Amino acid sequence: MMKIGAFILAVCLAASTAAGQSAVRDLPPVYGGGVTSFSVSIAINPPPGVAVVGLEDKPPAGWPVSNISNGGALDTQSGKVKWGPFFGTIPASVSYELEVPGSASGPACFVGAVSFDGLDQPIGGDACVYGPIPAASEWGLLVLGLSILIGGTILLQGRDHSAQEITQ
Repeated sequence: MMKIGAFILAVCLAASTAAGQSAVRDLPPVYGGGVTSFSVSIAINPPPGVAVVGLEDKPPAGWPVSNISNGGALDTQSGKVKWGPFFGTIPASVSYELEVPGSASGPACFVGAVSFDGLDQPIGGDACVYGPIPAASEWGLLVLGLSILIGGTILLQGRDHSAQEITQ
């Protein structure tokens, strides 16, 4: 039993060390609703002694990229935003701005990788930003309201702002 406990402890320690040695993407939870652009930031946490770091992040296709920080550039062929290689001084984070296309809907997901001395690992943190919830029709609201009605009263308000009370 002692060997299993020691193994689990070793795995937990290795996982927590590896978790701290990465790059972590930060995205807003949603886009839309008047938001026409937002910033994508990636915090860099290299392991001790790393000499070279490089990153690449691929935003959703068709979403215009601008204001890339830290000397990064957009590779138009791959659609990836790329930074580095950084030798010696490694920035704490990198970022870029993303414009939300008017036709965007649903989740918009990102894929990226960081390289520490040639060893690649995926960028952690937020992977997707979610689009606005579409407006529900009055019938949709009625069906939703009736489907969750277990007892009590639901007050529905129509477009003409008249209220109707529905009781079970």
